[in-house]
Parts: sequence; C-alpha cells; structure tokens
Amino acid sequence: MQKPLLVELEAFHDDCYAINAQERFKDVRMLTMPGMAVNARTMTFYSKVSGPETLKAIEFIRREPHVKHLQVIYKDRDRAFLELQFDKKHSSIYSCMEAGALLDKPALTQGRLDFLPLIFRNGKDFKEFAGKVRDKFDFKLKSKIVVDAKAVDGLGSLSACGAAELKTVSASLSDAQRTAFDLAVQRGYYDHPQRTTVAELSARAGLAPSTYGEHLRKAESKLLPVVGQLIKYL
Repeated sequence: MQKPLLVELEAFHDDCYAINAQERFKDVRMLTMPGMAVNARTMTFYSKVSGPETLKAIEFIRREPHVKHLQVIYKDRDRAFLELQFDKKHSSIYSCMEAGALLDKPALTQGRLDFLPLIFRNGKDFKEFAGKVRDKFDFKLKSKIVVDAKAVDGLGSLSACGAAELKTVSASLSDAQRTAFDLAVQRGYYDHPQRTTVAELSARAGLAPSTYGEHLRKAESKLLPVVGQLIKYL
C-alpha cells in the first residue's frame, strides 16, 4: 500500500498579493483558499483577512497589479472575507495544483512567507512536484510526514504523527480550541476504548462541560478534513 505524504512548504515569491499586503501591514494575517473558477489568465481565490489594519490591507490588495477583480463578501473593522481573481501565472497555490499537489488547508501568509500544506500520493510524486515548481517560486521544505493507515485511525493518531503541529493546521485553531484538543489527546479521549469523558475533561480544564465541549467540537471540525483528505490516498 502506498503511503501518502503530508508536506508543509515555506514559500516566497515577489508577486504574491498576500505576502505584499502582510509585509506592508504587520498586524494583518491572511488565510487563502483557491476556488473552482479558472480561465486562461486568472484563478478565483478566497482570502480571510484579519487584524487592526484590515480595511487598509483590502485597499492595498485592490491596487495590486496581478489582482484583476476583488469583491468584499464581508467586512467589519478588523476582519474581512474577499473573493478575487488573480493572475494564475503569479500564484504559488496555482503552481502547486498544476504540478499535482492537493492543498490540504488554507495557505497561511505570515511575514514574507506563504505556508502551504500539501498532500502527495507518495514520495515519487513529491520529487516530481519539486522539480516542476523550482523555477516558479522559492520554497523550503518545513515538514514532511509519511502517513499510513494507523495515522488516520482517528484524531488522536493524527496528532501523534505530528500533523496537528503543522503551522497551517495549528493556525486554524483558536487557543481555547487547541488547549481543549490537546487535553483530549493527552487524557485518552480518542483512544479505543475511550479513557475519559467530556465531563471529566471539562472538570480538569476548569470549564463548564458545554463550554469545553464547544471548544472541542470546533477543533474537531477543523481537523477532521485533514483525515478525510489523507484517506483518499490510502
């Protein structure tokens, strides 16, 4: 049985609207996912922008030369959700998808780097991918996890293999969600048979069962898609 790879890259390229905006506005964070719409020149992307300079960042992005269209789906003072069409020749995400990688979670832009969580069918596919994108953008391999059937047996196993420690995975969780999930893993909530309950975990965390349970459910809803994507390749 083939063993897929869960990979996280640190990528940099000068033409990235997210990198340029985040560099200009230091307190802004961006998460970006590709949409389905692709034409000869552009690809649709969805970006979540957050931070105290969100509104300034939106106007900066609107003026970026490779952004061909931008629509604000939602915004308030420090958070916005954007739909935009971007020149696909200048997108690291598009280059990754064109080279056969599966984007597992939204790309995280932080500082002058995009963090890209990618899944590959096997090691050979990853080597071929690396050769195809070397001339498209600069990147460094940050993490590479070989996944077997045991690793996707549940969220506890996913955590044990190191997937929950990837920057792009961890960044999707709030501090409360991450704390709730880590405690559940440590105390055997995901073991078979289960070694603890939500009531016991909430008491240990000093929270009401409903509050702790909500944090844990939200963490699970963000982590389970990782398992689902990996299962496709097993």
